[in-house]
Amino acid sequence: MNLLKVLNVHSYCVCLILLYFQGGKLFYLEHVRADERTFNYKMQRLLNPPWRFISDGCNLTRDTWRYVDEAGFSDVKQEKFSVEIYSTWKKIAFPDVIRPHILGVATK
Repeated sequence: MNLLKVLNVHSYCVCLILLYFQGGKLFYLEHVRADERTFNYKMQRLLNPPWRFISDGCNLTRDTWRYVDEAGFSDVKQEKFSVEIYSTWKKIAFPDVIRPHILGVATK
């Protein structure tokens, strides 16, 4: 599931819990905000307003892992990682502001 256009991720996840059968799973892969102590996070905050406008609502500073974790699922497994894209001949420039990602599964 992509949470890109969801305005309130926490409320959305709470509603999903109501709709899912026991054992139902939410799988997600999202880009998320960087650690607050990094230069990357400062850049995300600076670029977020124009980024949201040009990317149809995409939010660079969203705490998706926290919203899913606090929604009330019985089990949440998630992993943060940084996306690196490689081609066969060189590393492709991938904007630092969208490198932080999270991959997870939340079970009702």
